[in-house]
Amino acid sequence: MIFTLVLIVGIVLVLNSNTLLAADLTGNAAPKITAAYPANNSVILKSPSIKVYFNKPIKAGNMVITLKNSVGKTIPIKKIINKKILTIIPLKPLPIGIKYNLILYPGSVKDIVGMKNSKYSTTFTVSPITLTQIKSGFNQVQSFYNNNLHFPSYVYFGKKKMSITKFMKILKTQGLKINTKIIDLTVTKVTAPTRWVKGNTITIPNTIKNQGNTAATGFYVRYYLKSSSTLYIGQRYISSLAAGASNSQNTKLLIPLNIPSDNYNIIVSVDGDKLVNDSKRSNNYKAASTKTLIVNARPVYITSDGIFNEKMDNARVDAIAAALRGMGLYAVNYDWGPNSHYQILKNKTVPKNALIVDLYGGACAGTIWEMTKSYYKYYKGDRAVFSVWINTNIDIGKIKFLGRAHDDNFTPVYGSHISGAFPTFDDVNKNGIFDYGEGYVNGTIYPTKFKERDGINYPAQILLSNGYRYMYRQDGNITEIAEQIFKEAIRSY
Repeated sequence: MIFTLVLIVGIVLVLNSNTLLAADLTGNAAPKITAAYPANNSVILKSPSIKVYFNKPIKAGNMVITLKNSVGKTIPIKKIINKKILTIIPLKPLPIGIKYNLILYPGSVKDIVGMKNSKYSTTFTVSPITLTQIKSGFNQVQSFYNNNLHFPSYVYFGKKKMSITKFMKILKTQGLKINTKIIDLTVTKVTAPTRWVKGNTITIPNTIKNQGNTAATGFYVRYYLKSSSTLYIGQRYISSLAAGASNSQNTKLLIPLNIPSDNYNIIVSVDGDKLVNDSKRSNNYKAASTKTLIVNARPVYITSDGIFNEKMDNARVDAIAAALRGMGLYAVNYDWGPNSHYQILKNKTVPKNALIVDLYGGACAGTIWEMTKSYYKYYKGDRAVFSVWINTNIDIGKIKFLGRAHDDNFTPVYGSHISGAFPTFDDVNKNGIFDYGEGYVNGTIYPTKFKERDGINYPAQILLSNGYRYMYRQDGNITEIAEQIFKEAIRSY
């Protein structure tokens, strides 16, 4: 036996070497666990021998150690101590797909001098798949449920598959649960016109549906224009939407003035600020199937000469105006009757940038000649004038001479030296002299009594050379007329 002498302030202590060794190894602290296998909350692929590692050598204490499965059933075990390691061996292989809990109660083990351990608990799961595969399978099942509102039959891990029943048991061991209360908001319909005008209100029919099995609380639907950039143009609020229900609206939105003229996608987006726990965000937006051309345009004011009768003529103008409004234009039926084409120009409330559309039932040389005069252009100002001829066999673009109309008793006679007189006549007898017969008596004009008619040469060229444009549509087709008016309204922008 070896003894050691220690001198402390004049006192000699005689220590047994074994006692010294024990003191060095234990101190005054209880044994502490430094690691365990399997690690806490880990997932392992086969039944393990459980090892608990201490910071110092240990020996048996009361050995109250339990291993239980997730339903609380105690698993028979064998316990072995080797220096700093406690090994727990299940007497039978642990079934897979189950979570287990190991508990070392206080005093289960102790160190050499009798210091007891504190209570310790750890859990692990024996599973045929790894934790990474569990999480991947969880996402797979959740995605499937979101889309189909029921569980898949199997979960796939590469070439390996597992029944959903077995997989759900494994999920439970990790505290993971598939969300089966699904809200799935989607945009099922967006309809937009092929063209529209800046500064005007556009109507967008759109439908939002909740494809899930759970009602959604309030959320916003927002609307955007998208070309090279995306521009917000408005929103609406839906206070709730039941499972399987739809909400449709013809949403009216103001198109800004200060945007480039371009072809735009009109996009509807639902719950962009995520007020609702939507299970699938990829279907939260939808663009109209066709792009919308958005441009500047003049407001359109339409007049009509007396063509058939006031009722029929106004109905035609109303139909044209409605078609133009459907294209995004501001369009109104302004007036009906003779001289309405001129009176509108004198109305100061008609915008300076307006497009004046005049409908005629016959080609009147006097009206065309009047449009070349300074007084007419003075009142016209910066407005544009577009003439449309219907219900007549005369296409002014195909004739060399257009004579005085049968009801034109207002245009001064050729050769009368009165301002605004016709510039030429149809020299029927080829003598170079205008023979008006009884058509002009004491300053009074009788249009139907002229022997030779005065008028204008190349009427179409007169209009075009004075900055006017026109359309000839004998059949009065509303769609074609409206289409051409739209082109004229955007022409100067």
